[in-house]
Amino acid sequence: MSKLSVGAFVLVLAVAGRANAAPIVISNITGGWQNPTPAANATIANQAGQAVDSVRWGVPLTAAGQSGYDFDPANNPINYSLGNPFALGLFTHVNQPLDFGTSISGIDYSFGFTTDGVPTSLSDVFHFDHNETTNSEPCPSPSGNNPCDDIVTISSVNLNSLITSGPDQFFFNLIGFSRDGGLTTTATLFSPESGSNSATLYGILTSQPIINPLGQTPEPASLLLVGTGVAFMAQRGRRRTR
Repeated sequence: MSKLSVGAFVLVLAVAGRANAAPIVISNITGGWQNPTPAANATIANQAGQAVDSVRWGVPLTAAGQSGYDFDPANNPINYSLGNPFALGLFTHVNQPLDFGTSISGIDYSFGFTTDGVPTSLSDVFHFDHNETTNSEPCPSPSGNNPCDDIVTISSVNLNSLITSGPDQFFFNLIGFSRDGGLTTTATLFSPESGSNSATLYGILTSQPIINPLGQTPEPASLLLVGTGVAFMAQRGRRRTR
């Protein structure tokens, strides 16, 4: 199964659906780290239930220790509404100086939650690409500071995971990192050196499937045409008018 990819035409089908469709009940958000690359560099410590799952890697260059990721699954979302982002859990990158070649380049997080629909247990895999920057100018991160920020990029194996509840259908998608309560989301996290840098991961439930959900928040009750798709349709409209 391939990861999400962004096509030339980006279409977001938003959440205007049945007015009487109540959001599905979500509970028991859990997960665990798996498949680090390279595996020899990483030590995984997953916890049962909704406790914090951790992974650490690298030969540290200071007494601050290794680098790593933590994911603290969220409590069950309460009173969330269809089409609005909800928190999946808190992601933290512990970013410490490491000996060259002892970092990871990527890792998966096996994510899941319980539903009151079908399936009763929904599973997804979030992939984290890790760029352990070399702290040499020019820095690839926007800050331009040296030491350079490390870069974490998230993607999802599944797109529009379907949940059925009676006559209603719901689609779950990962939409990315957020530091403002889900108002804006992004697929990329820039993580300053020598510290712990956190952002909340957000997902969304919609009544219609959406394309390219990662890194953008769909607008409820709307149909958005973005980029070359808009330009193409506008050009066709001009030709017909003539």
